[in-house]
Amino acid sequence: MGLDVETTTVTAFADSGLQMQVRVRFGSRSPTFADPGEGTEGDDALGLSVARLLTQALTRGTPPPAVLLLTGENVYIVDVVPLLQGGERLDGRAIAAFASLADVQVMAVVGVLTRTVRGAEPARCAVAFLEWPDGRWWLGRRAVVQQEGGFALDPLAELDVERAVDGLSKPRGLGGWFRRVRVEGLQAHLGLRSDSTVH
Repeated sequence: MGLDVETTTVTAFADSGLQMQVRVRFGSRSPTFADPGEGTEGDDALGLSVARLLTQALTRGTPPPAVLLLTGENVYIVDVVPLLQGGERLDGRAIAAFASLADVQVMAVVGVLTRTVRGAEPARCAVAFLEWPDGRWWLGRRAVVQQEGGFALDPLAELDVERAVDGLSKPRGLGGWFRRVRVEGLQAHLGLRSDSTVH
């Protein structure tokens, strides 16, 4: 992702019955993701900021899927490739556990993922999905085309935005992370291990 991060570390992650290693980068939340304020306009502003980050990354190649954790001051970018099942499907329990970390105000998944849009055949899309602790969510999705070495944004497609506040059903396979933490009691523990090997 095209974000100016201050530090790159390898972080060991563990929760009851779940152990793995992931790579985490972190830096200041401002100015890229400055707090846009409350309400629908604020959600849209933050969602579009995350979608723009993915758009910029796609101009340089196809970035791997990532989880973004926004706290009051910082943004954490988690490489979720180790958490993919069957090559692409996200491990929902592992992803949800990150929502238990202290001061996470917004959690997002970004990347080129296969999605089904309004009953159409599954297709690859550039996806930016955000969720808040109260269950609000925001989805930005834009079609991509395959090219040598990866994917690029479809120049004829526009960003399609869906939001919980419009009364829509949550996209299948995304979100529900904060609720899952509360119901299942998931707890993440991050231990910095700069000499670790990422699997």
